[in-house]
Amino acid sequence: MTAYECYNKLIRRLYPCDELASSDIPYMLEPYEEDVLVQLAFLHSDSICCHAFTRYEEDQVYFEVYVIDPARNDEWVRFVIYKDKRLPEEEEKAFLKYMSDERVVVDEDYFSMFLKNAAAYIEGFSIEGYLPGAFVLKHMYYCYHKSGPKELLYKAGLCNIADRLEYISDINLLADNIEELFDGMNLRLIRMFNLYNTVHYIYSKKDRLSLKKIYKKYGSYMKNRYLEESEILYLHWCQDGITEFDNDIYKFVGYLDPTEELIDYMLYLELRKKINVKWGFPKVFANSEEMYQNLEELDQLEEVVGNESYYNGEIHRLISNRMNLYHDDSDDYEIIIPDSVHCIIEESSYQKNCLVRYIPEYALGFTDLVFFVSKNSKEHLTMRAYNGVLEEVKGRYNRKLDDKEQEFIRTYCEKKQIRHNMFD
Repeated sequence: MTAYECYNKLIRRLYPCDELASSDIPYMLEPYEEDVLVQLAFLHSDSICCHAFTRYEEDQVYFEVYVIDPARNDEWVRFVIYKDKRLPEEEEKAFLKYMSDERVVVDEDYFSMFLKNAAAYIEGFSIEGYLPGAFVLKHMYYCYHKSGPKELLYKAGLCNIADRLEYISDINLLADNIEELFDGMNLRLIRMFNLYNTVHYIYSKKDRLSLKKIYKKYGSYMKNRYLEESEILYLHWCQDGITEFDNDIYKFVGYLDPTEELIDYMLYLELRKKINVKWGFPKVFANSEEMYQNLEELDQLEEVVGNESYYNGEIHRLISNRMNLYHDDSDDYEIIIPDSVHCIIEESSYQKNCLVRYIPEYALGFTDLVFFVSKNSKEHLTMRAYNGVLEEVKGRYNRKLDDKEQEFIRTYCEKKQIRHNMFD
């Protein structure tokens, strides 16, 4: 016997309920309804199709569910969801098997009309607007009779948790409310795990107790929405002391994949602490692509810092020749020939550009760098040249030069005999 079957047998004993077989309710199909089923069978001949009708019997309302299964010889399989009645065990098993099968399809137009009509008779969470699919009928079945925990969960709209309840261990099956069901776990927190890809985080009692501690400590920072896996992992790391909680970081990690991207972001944060530069690296980003650009730059920076003494020695060896080639006096700009690794790192950090990647080339003489710092504003320009030819010159954030800046660089290059046919 499977865990699922054991759970259903236990619920039947804990929550006794009168049973009513679908065959005990007479067929109520109108001719036009039969036409609907025939049309659905034709339209979905390669799939298991499902449809339902609302029935009225004096003061009672019930629902007839028809499953059109091409693998069966009979025309269709019929189930009845009747108020305060449970299907017999074998029939219930067959019904729930169909309603849990993702391959079962419904016609959205027909089915949405049924849901709109049926919604008025289902207590608790509204079924209108439910995602298309037969599983809404499972929701209706559990809400329409005494079924214990699943009734509580479906009526509260926690359908994904309800659908995985058999896998959740050590819960209070006799609970009168959802918080009692999950060891006193806050309902707001429970709702955050009502997704198929995150519900497994509340499967064990140990995990739920850990989440209760996390919620007590960080609950005020959590928004009233589903938690992303990356957010859950980050909060666990904070709780376990692996990293310190930072609200800005917490807001950003939700945009990251919980595996590779999140790990790379944590690596970035560690490198950011390790390599402290004057203007700093951003803590959070607009997207993961921007994060990876900065991580690549930090990786390059780590390599440079690790070899700083060697690179500084090579830079000092070439500085005299570079001063002769590039140094000049100007009324508008201070002209700087970088004389150390630190000087280039600081300028790169301020300019928010990729200068760091050129440090090895600069140290070994394969490229030359010149910084122009405006005496009248905060603007900096960065020039890269080699062999008497201007390679590129840009402003902060790699912006293009305006007309006045281009004129200054043109005059400078002509004075220093640097070829300058290319401007970005």
